[in-house]
Amino acid sequence: MTATGTPTQNGTTLRNTIANITSPTATSPARVVVEPGVYDVGSTPLPMRRYVDVEGGGAHNTRIIGNGTGSSTALGVVSLHDDMVLRGVTIENVQSSSTSASTAVGMVSGSSFLRLRDSVITITQPCSVSFSTYFQNATVEFDGVTIIATGGTIGNQGFRVHSGTGTFRNGSIRAALALTDPIGTTSTFRVANSMLQGAAAGGTRTCVGVYNAQFAPLSATCD
Repeated sequence: MTATGTPTQNGTTLRNTIANITSPTATSPARVVVEPGVYDVGSTPLPMRRYVDVEGGGAHNTRIIGNGTGSSTALGVVSLHDDMVLRGVTIENVQSSSTSASTAVGMVSGSSFLRLRDSVITITQPCSVSFSTYFQNATVEFDGVTIIATGGTIGNQGFRVHSGTGTFRNGSIRAALALTDPIGTTSTFRVANSMLQGAAAGGTRTCVGVYNAQFAPLSATCD
């Protein structure tokens, strides 16, 4: 699909295009190609669909933005789903209420296997707490992803996995808490060949070839 209108019009078209695909299945999947442009989905998360891959025109060319508030797996700009891949986009929460929390990427309720490739996730506008990602009871795989969470006045969290497994490869995270589990003991983080600019808090962590912003290697537990 092509961005031919205003960002809001483009966002509505993108939402409708994904929603109107008829009965995708494992044997009859679908793919939505999103051309360069800005797609504003507003305050309601854009839900991905099972068996519908979505491919942008590159992280610096295709931007999906929104202004939703709150901290929950069901909130955010985009909600990932099982059995699909989102790639080649920037996802940005642009709401700027200093008293509200912001989430950029969450998950469709009931999903459990989430994948994002070659993309950027960012929250840099003022808010109370920025949750770049928030996943629960899920297996999450990110490859070639940059996460930036710097807008929160109270806290900034990058890769947040609650009671699940998060795999992060070939990317970078810039947040006060780069890896974080709100419970602190139940999640597993596996990180390879990536830069972490922030602390790792909670969960079981395994790092291979991981370094900080000064290119100093981190330990096998991401510390």
